[in-house]
Amino acid sequence: MKKLKKIFIGCLLLVFLIGGNVFTSRAREVTETLMELSEPADMVAWIFYEEQEPEVVVTGPDGTEYSEKLGNVQVKRGESSVYLYIPDAQPGRWTIRYDNQNSGNVRFVCSPYTESISISSFTIEQAQNNQVRAVFQADFPSQVNYSYEISAVLTDGNGNTTGKRQLETGTAPSGQPVERLISLNRLPAYEGYRLQLEVWYKKYDLETGDSKIADGTFSAEAGHQPEAMKGVQVEIDFDKKLVYLDWEEYRVSCDHYVAAVRDSAGPEEEPDEYREVENGEYQMTAGLPENASSITVELTYVQTDGNASETYRREIPLNQMECSLRTPENTASAQAEISYRTQKQILARIQINDRVQSLNLEGEGQFSTALEEGRNQLVLTAEVDEMTDFVYRFQVYSDRIAPILRLYEDIDGITVDSAKFLLTGETESGCRLMVNGQEQPLGEDGVFRVELSLKNGENTIEIQATDPSGNQTRQQAVLFRGTPEEAKETVSGAAVIAGGYGPLLLTAWLSVMAALLALIGFMAAGNREKRGSFDTALATARNLFLFMAAAAGAAFGWFFLQAHEARDAVSGEAFLEAAQASVSQAYDLVKAAEKYEKWLLLMGALTVLLLIWAVMAQILKMTTKKRILALMIQLFLIGAGILAVYWFYGVLFW
Repeated sequence: MKKLKKIFIGCLLLVFLIGGNVFTSRAREVTETLMELSEPADMVAWIFYEEQEPEVVVTGPDGTEYSEKLGNVQVKRGESSVYLYIPDAQPGRWTIRYDNQNSGNVRFVCSPYTESISISSFTIEQAQNNQVRAVFQADFPSQVNYSYEISAVLTDGNGNTTGKRQLETGTAPSGQPVERLISLNRLPAYEGYRLQLEVWYKKYDLETGDSKIADGTFSAEAGHQPEAMKGVQVEIDFDKKLVYLDWEEYRVSCDHYVAAVRDSAGPEEEPDEYREVENGEYQMTAGLPENASSITVELTYVQTDGNASETYRREIPLNQMECSLRTPENTASAQAEISYRTQKQILARIQINDRVQSLNLEGEGQFSTALEEGRNQLVLTAEVDEMTDFVYRFQVYSDRIAPILRLYEDIDGITVDSAKFLLTGETESGCRLMVNGQEQPLGEDGVFRVELSLKNGENTIEIQATDPSGNQTRQQAVLFRGTPEEAKETVSGAAVIAGGYGPLLLTAWLSVMAALLALIGFMAAGNREKRGSFDTALATARNLFLFMAAAAGAAFGWFFLQAHEARDAVSGEAFLEAAQASVSQAYDLVKAAEKYEKWLLLMGALTVLLLIWAVMAQILKMTTKKRILALMIQLFLIGAGILAVYWFYGVLFW
């Protein structure tokens, strides 16, 4: 019975395994819609997978299968991706079948594509009868007829195209050399042309193209060209670094004009500016070539049949005249002085705002012209020849009014008892303020606040304000510290704190503490034998620290009361009365309040520090282990504390 049971269970397991394998083999093959096309196109399918690359078969609307094994598609691979290129895909529903057993998640995206056309060769050579021979070849993966365009171009020093003229268009077969003989009769006479080839091919609304400029240059002859234009008016603006061309006076009937400006020292085939101008427009603006000593302007017109005229060409030396402004741009003068140098007699006119003045300039010299109060725009136009003007522009601000300088209180002859004095007032914004020969900062609105150090007796204060044009306003005042007769220093309570006596008080306090330390040490010397020298020293230090902490605490209390009274004075009627009487008196009250508060912080910190030292001395006295190390720590803490107090005092007061 047991044997039959085992056989039955084994059969069930076998059936389960076989059934499972059948289910798995069915589940790992997937068929999905790849794309639906409404018209023919070259398509590429991107297939992305997570683990192992799946085997892919694409089926078209007519049932044709495409795969790498069948060899009817181009396949490329990337990282966790496969690309299938399907040329000439027909409209309809396309499906994809793949095995995803070991591929993980499989995704796919479809998009139209086109192959690239490229120019593999392009050479030229000069031919007779004003022609150029071009030989070129463009390649495409399949045999197609592509379109091409051949143009004459001008390029700058970086190879960028600055001018272009179409010479020929047509079609040619891919993969084969093509030779064309191109007429140059439509081009103006020039020796620095280059030939550009552009090719393109369009399939299923997608276009691919390429472009190339052949090596070498060629020239176009005049032939039976129409005669050149009669002239062009040129204006060179040296301030704006621009060249203006105007040929309306010499216009002709044509299809369009071609204008160019270049550095005369540069190559003719590389103009700095080259532009085609439609008929009906007769001006061109170009940049003035940088660092050029001479420029050349060129103008050609092209008739409706494409025949170009001879080129009108004129060289213009830029050193025919030089001009500069000698007067500062901000001046207190009523005249502007301009220097010049010319190679011949030149007629000129200068415009100052709305006023125009005629000039006759020759050789080297200078002239003056009247300025208006305020901003002046000066434009000097010099006629160097009948068709060329040089333009120079200057700006001058004329200010002949001295700046305002006002002190907020009359300080001349007053007597103060403080070593510091606050000088307040205002002048015009942008001025330079000097007090006793030292430049002082100004606020944006011209207000100034200068703290002066006064000596005993007479103090002379010189104040000077200078505006950007050089106009000056000066004031002088004499202040006395003490009384004018005796010139003795009088020190008020606030002045002791606010006027620089802090170091004296601190030194006196430390001296008293040192004397007390010596006295307590002398009194404790009698108990040294009974308690030991180390315990005696610790007890002495503890007592001294406690005494000093009490003294510092008393000082803290006194400064607290003084700071409270000073704050009340600053916020009360006394401050308003002082401000009405003198700004410097009000300033002294504010400074005294600030000093009291700083001393309050210092004494509070010193009291806490001394109490900590006293506690440390008592702890060391009660501890018997490692006394030498403990003593070193105590001495280090005392030294560090003294340094900290001096540092804290310096930050607050010095």
